[in-house]
Amino acid sequence: MRIKTKDVEAQPRSEQFLKTQFLTDNALATMVHGVWVGFRQRQLIRDLERRIDDERFLNDVGITKQEVENQLAELRRQKFF
Repeated sequence: MRIKTKDVEAQPRSEQFLKTQFLTDNALATMVHGVWVGFRQRQLIRDLERRIDDERFLNDVGITKQEVENQLAELRRQKFF
């Protein structure tokens, strides 16, 4: 199928172009997701560091200070991408 627009013939996209476009879109989505996960991980680390000495928070969540420190160490070791 050919479409004429202002004396320029537009041909349908080839399968190769569609595959390339899909890979580009997929790579972009992966990158955005990785950045978002990294941001959320950093935010969680920051919040836990700030609340590690808050007894009310620890009682509400039901964990000890040592468990929070272990969780922080585990979060810092994880790779988000």
